[in-house]
Amino acid sequence: MNTGVLMAAVHSGERLYLARFDGTAFQPVAPPPDVAYAYDTRLWAGPAGVWIQIRVPGPDSTIRPALFRRVGDAWEADPLAGRLQDGLSDLQARTATEAWTGSCRYNTATERSEAVVLHWNGSAWTMLPPLPTDSCVTSVAPTGGGTVWALTYDTLYRWNGTTWTASAPEGNFDNYGKKVRLDKDGNPLVIVPRPIIYGRAPLLRYAGGTWQTFTTPVETWVGDLSVAPGGRIWVTGNTLIDSPVMLTSP
Repeated sequence: MNTGVLMAAVHSGERLYLARFDGTAFQPVAPPPDVAYAYDTRLWAGPAGVWIQIRVPGPDSTIRPALFRRVGDAWEADPLAGRLQDGLSDLQARTATEAWTGSCRYNTATERSEAVVLHWNGSAWTMLPPLPTDSCVTSVAPTGGGTVWALTYDTLYRWNGTTWTASAPEGNFDNYGKKVRLDKDGNPLVIVPRPIIYGRAPLLRYAGGTWQTFTTPVETWVGDLSVAPGGRIWVTGNTLIDSPVMLTSP
């Protein structure tokens, strides 16, 4: 199977359905074995192939996250998810041999949880030094040359290949930092989907050391975003009256 083809995951309860689009229709694909719960299934596709994270029974009868990568027409297990408290929170790839992810791990030596970012070189994962925070990494955005942005619930951090640096404080976070992606100029775009009771939650951009707030035709709570290869920004979310909305940059 061509791993560059988009795959779709539809889940309900303990049933998991996967398919790939062959140019005409979606064709079913067998999921990884021993799926315990379809809830919390995560699917990522990009230059480094197709990855899926599911919940499987653990040796002590607990339900744990498990990570698989599509290799040919089969799923190949990757032990990374088992090393992280809640599995992978995000996965972004720049090339076939460069992918990044983030989450939390429990450090048995210090007996504390650590926020971590990991890099995949096409065959194995390596962990960067922990971030200077107790908040888990919720999303990552690599820029190339070993530089990567990491988002936690309340702060955006940048790894320059040597150290982590926190961005300027931003009051809009309110402990809801969800996703970070890069615009065409390499500036981080951040989703902060705060509950409606806290007011609107527009898309944010961090550029030149300051935060910018996007204006929208209608008051919008942004829930997800993507950036097209040409740099056009797309967001989905909902309005004040809870109507779904999709917006795009000029």
